[in-house]
Amino acid sequence: MIDKRVREDFIGLDKKIFFNNASWAPMLRPVKERIDAYWEHIYSLYQPDDESMDYLQQIREQAAFMIGADVSEIGYAFNTSHGINLAATGLGLQAGDEVILADNDFPSVPYPFKALEQDGIVLKYAPSINNNFSFDEARKLVTTRTRVLAISYVQYFNGFRNDLQTIGRFCKEHDIYFVVDAIQGLGHCPLNVHNCHIDLLACGAQKWLLSPLGSGFFFLSNNAKRPLKSLSTGWLGVDWQMKFTDLRHFEKHPFDDARRFNLGTYPYAQLWGMAAALTYINNIGVDNIFEHNQTLIDRLLEFVKSDDFYSVRSSLEPKHRSSIISIGSPAGDKLLKYLLEENFHLVYREGGVRVSINFYNTLDEVDVLIDKLRRFKAR
Repeated sequence: MIDKRVREDFIGLDKKIFFNNASWAPMLRPVKERIDAYWEHIYSLYQPDDESMDYLQQIREQAAFMIGADVSEIGYAFNTSHGINLAATGLGLQAGDEVILADNDFPSVPYPFKALEQDGIVLKYAPSINNNFSFDEARKLVTTRTRVLAISYVQYFNGFRNDLQTIGRFCKEHDIYFVVDAIQGLGHCPLNVHNCHIDLLACGAQKWLLSPLGSGFFFLSNNAKRPLKSLSTGWLGVDWQMKFTDLRHFEKHPFDDARRFNLGTYPYAQLWGMAAALTYINNIGVDNIFEHNQTLIDRLLEFVKSDDFYSVRSSLEPKHRSSIISIGSPAGDKLLKYLLEENFHLVYREGGVRVSINFYNTLDEVDVLIDKLRRFKAR
């Protein structure tokens, strides 16, 4: 178990029992301090370009460490859709090419590819089984025209964690470009992108990576199955070596790594905060976070499985578990309304109360939730 004193590193956890990290993260003090430091520079009329580029490099290094990548494979992104769109627009898909998607995924995955339907790209949706992505159903859809398989690492509404290693191995064997939306998995579920043969991974950082809105990163494999063209770029897609006194050079070549997809000026405040957050998470260790969260979820599951009023709407298979659990009941969203009144912070998603637990939560908080669930049933 992670020392509960980490709670002191967050702001606001004394006000509510926060089980909603799958929506957004509570403010981490080191993140706030870093952002405040940036604004202090601005208030002093100092433009901290050099420091900001240092933090951008920290983000690339820390993200690479977290997912087992090389720094050259990491680029900054403003959100998850930023990264998914790189694949949708840069793979040069032709009329008749096929993209396989999950029929119950978060909209950030299918919508970038839906824009290609007008060009004749065929989208195939793998039927889910028991509300979970089915790899068996996805395989049935594969033909010689299949070019892309795009899914989430962790399903947003019930926490189902896809077996990316098995799926990625299949994609490698069939020369299918493998795209992963990792926003609901990174930061609490271990992942090695090379072991999973992922070609492109996209991740907003405002949830489990404890970072500000408007921050994130993408991974683009140096060994991707096919090259990705940059159809949108900007002046920071080339290396100026921080020499901004002579910019009348239009012959520069793009970076030869993921930075070639850079656009214009970065959101510096978000950069500073995200660098602090990733460093903090890596210092604790994602493996340690996952183990802690599973201990708390086991306590909650023990109660839910034993009570006939409630039902578990999440997979209990170890390889498919994450830090999200969905709880159903005959009361529907009335259960959510009750828990909100009892000072919990969580949400209702796709027919169940979604409880997303992170390392700052404690067994005591889980026991309070269990007690409130008992009281609600009694009502």
